[in-house]
Amino acid sequence: MRKTVSLLSLRSSKRGHEQLVTYWHRIKGLALYPTESQVNPNELEELWGNMFLLEVDRESPGNFRYQYVGPSIVEAYGIDPTGKSHNSNAVPNLRSMLEVGAKVAINGSVGMDESWFLNNKSQKIMYRCSLVPLCSPGDRANVYFILGFMSWRRASL
Repeated sequence: MRKTVSLLSLRSSKRGHEQLVTYWHRIKGLALYPTESQVNPNELEELWGNMFLLEVDRESPGNFRYQYVGPSIVEAYGIDPTGKSHNSNAVPNLRSMLEVGAKVAINGSVGMDESWFLNNKSQKIMYRCSLVPLCSPGDRANVYFILGFMSWRRASL
């Protein structure tokens, strides 16, 4: 499902991705990861509609539950996956993004993915996604959440 992204689409979505990573570095300071509670939606107001928060299943770090999903992401998915796990039949198959998410959860590194999926309305959605790891206040050494930013567009089938 991967595709080559044109230079024009890279430029148009690059700013939001850079802002997320810059914000993540700022709030983490010298810590390994920032905590989920350090994320302030007001500081990300311009991006918040294109953002989502995944809770990592600590027993199986490749499994996630959607804790927050911005309205732009709901539009792209064709449904609101808040509270659902990524492997629910109601959530579009985002295998590529979830593979990157598993690496973020296990390695604690920033991740990026560019691919496409068919949403619940059978529309082809091209996307670029950045993922950053977050920890919990009680355990700052492990990834408990992943904060993501997604830029997307509908493509013809």
